[in-house]
Amino acid sequence: MADKVEKSVGIVVLTEIPDMGLVAVLQERGRFNTGKMKPESWPGGCQVTAHGKVRKGEKCVQALLREVGEELGRTASQFIRNCINDLVVVSHFQETDKEVVTYAVKLEPSFLKRIRLGSDSGGLRYVQQKDINNTICLDSSNRTAGILYRPTIGMFPDEKEALIKAFACFS
Repeated sequence: MADKVEKSVGIVVLTEIPDMGLVAVLQERGRFNTGKMKPESWPGGCQVTAHGKVRKGEKCVQALLREVGEELGRTASQFIRNCINDLVVVSHFQETDKEVVTYAVKLEPSFLKRIRLGSDSGGLRYVQQKDINNTICLDSSNRTAGILYRPTIGMFPDEKEALIKAFACFS
């Protein structure tokens, strides 16, 4: 049964931005997924800074660094690698067939200059703690249409919970 558990890992990066204060760096889902060569599900929705599946034989931290490299670029991955001891587990969701571990870390704003988004990314979104309560659940939105109204922050419940805990750890 353990082999059938789908594992994934993610990270919430927080940083201080002048005139905004502490923000979480979220990734917006694009309109088209070039990896799958089909339209993205829930376009415009927000997810943690980087997130993806743990491959067979990988440990969570190895998968995290690989995913950061794939989604944010090699230089961003190296930046995370250099502060690996500062990562905090903010969410560990487990069911019989699914396990999700989400880490959080607070980084210097210079990290943002190292990000190189992939072609299927919808961009980055900087979210303040006060904005979390205004999020809507992506599960209740249209999977194909996604988030149509730009000011709306749509997230899955487990990622929203990780975001809340990340702010609690670093505020």
